[in-house]
Amino acid sequence: MPEYKGISCDLYVQESKAKEYSVAHHGSTCVEYVISQEDQLFSFKVNVNPTALGGNSSRLDLELWADGQQLDSFTFTETDYLVDDAQIQDYTGRVKAMKLRFTKINTIEEDLIEAESDQDILRKLGTLEVKIWRAHQDVIQTASLAYQPNLVQNPIYEKSIKGNSVSHCTELTNPYVIAEPSSWGYLTRKIDPYDTPWVTFIFRHASKALLQSGGILRNSVDTAKSTEEMVDRFDSLALERAAKESDSESFVEVELEH
Repeated sequence: MPEYKGISCDLYVQESKAKEYSVAHHGSTCVEYVISQEDQLFSFKVNVNPTALGGNSSRLDLELWADGQQLDSFTFTETDYLVDDAQIQDYTGRVKAMKLRFTKINTIEEDLIEAESDQDILRKLGTLEVKIWRAHQDVIQTASLAYQPNLVQNPIYEKSIKGNSVSHCTELTNPYVIAEPSSWGYLTRKIDPYDTPWVTFIFRHASKALLQSGGILRNSVDTAKSTEEMVDRFDSLALERAAKESDSESFVEVELEH
């Protein structure tokens, strides 16, 4: 994805950069479409241009979200940063590092009791989000932290996603137990309000056939106006962003520095 507000974030499938379609910007949010490559691992590469961040920010906080669930959080000062796994805590308390993989959504024709009912998941199926805030350099070490995301585990009732161009979701795979998980968490002091990240990168993914049927691939080189119209049709919720201002700066988030 092209640099936006001093930061670029590219999605890689295996070792290859995913081709981007219908890139659009709205406020501090950048949205693009990529093709879901079933059963393939993916990662994110973040590149930072410090001179374009403004102020004295040399630290960034990052949250990784998939299908409406937060997977992990990070804080870093590097200008090149790789996000290729998430540290997850299971019900036994063990922390595992797990890779990210595209997987096909399991749909059912009847609204059975075991069907997925989490509205956050249903609303954001097929969506990957990388949220980034500017933060002050100083941090406070605290207890380690790992997330317990409730990713898609249940079948999806077809009518609950009717009209949405989704075919795949995110799966966590290749787990290995971390004997000493990200040994310490870090309490950081964000410059940007939590509900208004400096920049948010949203990747909507679906099968090639779905993107073609929706006009995303066919019209990927159309005018900016046409692109905006397509994105509004496919992803109006992702582009809407309330403009909220806050001057407060306080210690608000626990981040993991991997």
